[in-house]
Parts: sequence; structure tokens; C-alpha cells
Amino acid sequence: MSGLPEYAVHLPWLGAPLLALAILPWMRKWRWAGALGLAIIALGVGAWRGILIPNDVGWLITHAGLSEALVALLMWCILGILLRTHSRPIVQGNAMWVAPIMGAFMGEVPAAALLSAGARDQKAAARLALAAAGGGLCGRLGDPALLLLWGKGLDPWVLGLLGLVCIAIASPESDDLQQEGEVDPIALAACVIAFGFAVTQQYATQGLAIACGLLLFQLRGNVRTADWKPLCWLMGSMTVVLVCVAGGGTTLAGLGLLEAEGMIGERILMPMSGCAALLSALLGGEAASLLTLSILDRSPGLDVQNLRTSVAAGLAVGGLGPLVVSGALRAGFWRWLIQVAVVLGLCFWVLM
Repeated sequence: MSGLPEYAVHLPWLGAPLLALAILPWMRKWRWAGALGLAIIALGVGAWRGILIPNDVGWLITHAGLSEALVALLMWCILGILLRTHSRPIVQGNAMWVAPIMGAFMGEVPAAALLSAGARDQKAAARLALAAAGGGLCGRLGDPALLLLWGKGLDPWVLGLLGLVCIAIASPESDDLQQEGEVDPIALAACVIAFGFAVTQQYATQGLAIACGLLLFQLRGNVRTADWKPLCWLMGSMTVVLVCVAGGGTTLAGLGLLEAEGMIGERILMPMSGCAALLSALLGGEAASLLTLSILDRSPGLDVQNLRTSVAAGLAVGGLGPLVVSGALRAGFWRWLIQVAVVLGLCFWVLM
């Protein structure tokens, strides 16, 4: 341990809840409760190891330097919950373009949940979910990685092209989607407003807040019918990540990245993209994106062209959330794996 900082002795303890978090994204019903339980354990371990004291807990978010990212993630999650509560389509038409548009405008996970309700079978639900995930690469609101890393060295045109490739691999068929009901104009307006604000880095959170306000006004008394479990999952997983950040885990990872760049140079791009995809599959897109943002922010000397674009692509394509919420993980797993392999290969070919 002589070559490591003193705080490194705490990392095995603080990293244990983060590793345990990896089993939860695969669960549909109880992952929210598991995330909250792990959050309590992480806070307890942090207090036991002397990383957190009662007076510091309230400043945990500010000390981590992630307050803006956390607010954006919370608003993004609430928007998805409210849109799922409306349960009406925001666009209608051929599934080939409806699924990607919904993924880009409302987020890949809520889009996949809504689309699966109108899918004719599990294979159709898988194709729709993966098409929505591809659409998520075409807009800042489509995926947590793009939401948090937008304006920090990303190339949206490259990500958009990768999204189109993912849509082509998903290949939803015209009769995959059997929607009922008319388009909800309020929900559509909320998505357009949020999307419009989000394309400028400064106003993403404001746009999300306005969109959530519109949807809350329309729901009013029916807000109690909303399923708030995704918010519990997000808050639990964010707390686990924050405790790891407070303990110096991401700082040590950032130092490791700088060492790796010094040894292999620009060749670090491909393993970083692959690790980002694996992290997103294991931890879920939200926790993986927050953890990656913290690591990159603690590696200011990391100077590899297109690294953040490649990492964002890996995070976005690696998430299994759309397949999990649509109940089509088994039906869509191999197609998802092809998407991951193709996107990582294109990142290596185009961005290196």
C-alpha cells in the first residue's frame, strides 16, 4: 500500500456497496428497495470508516462537485415517471420511427416501458426497446450519459450516427407496435419543450422543470397513481456512488487513468469505451454515468481526442434498462450484444 494514498485503505469497504449494486439493474420488481438498502449500508460504512460524519452528510453532494448533475438526473427521472403515468403515446405511426423519436424525446427507459405495453409479443417489445435506446443516442434527453456529459467534449453528430446504426440493428417491424388512444398534446408539448431546452447546456434543468410542471398540472389529483419506484432506485444508487466519491474512489480511478494514458496513449480510448459499456450494463445507466462523470472530472490532465464521445457511446449502448423494463431481456439480449459490439467497433474505427 506504500504507493497508494492513505485513503485507499477505505476503498474496499466503500466499494463493496457499489459492487453489490451490480446485481440490481437486472431485477424488475425489487431493485428500488435494494438500492435504498445499499444506500443505507453505504452511509453506515462511510460513517464507520470515518469518511462521513453527521455534520458532513448534508454537504456530501456539494463536496462531490456533482450537484448540477444530480439535479438534472432527478428531474430527468421525474419527467419519465410522469410520462409513463399518462400512458398515452406522444407520437403515432410506423414503429421504425416512433420508437427512436420517443427514445430521444422522453428517455430510452420510459419510452421502452410505454412501447412494450403496445407490443404484440416479447420479440417485438425487444426490438422496440432497442430502437428507443438507439434513438436515445440522438438526443440529450435520451440517455443519462448524454444528459451529464453533453457540452463536455462530446460530438453529437457522431453519437447521432451511432444511434442510427443501433436503430438499424434493432429493426422494429411495422406491426410490432399496436398503439391505442390518441396522441397526448400536453405530453408532446412537454417533451418538445424539454428537448428544446436540453440542446443548450445551460438550460437543460430548466426545460425539464417546465416539462414536469406541465405534466403535473395535467395529472393533478392523479399524481398519486404514479409509480415512484424508479425515483427510489435513482436516489439509492446515487447515494452509493456519492459515498464512493467522498471516500476518494473516483479520485484514485482518475489517477489510474492518467497513468494508463502515459503508458498506452490514445489506445486507451477503446478499453475505456468497453469499460463504460460494461459499467452501464452492471450498474445501470444513471449510476454508471454519474460515476464516470466524477472520474473524468478528476482527470483534468487526460488529453485523448474523442475520449468523452467514445465513453458516452459506451455508456449509452451498454445500458440494459430498456430491455429490463420492457420485460424482454431474454428476447433481446443477443441483439443488444450486437449493438454493443458494433458501436464499440465503430468508435475504434472512426474516433481513433
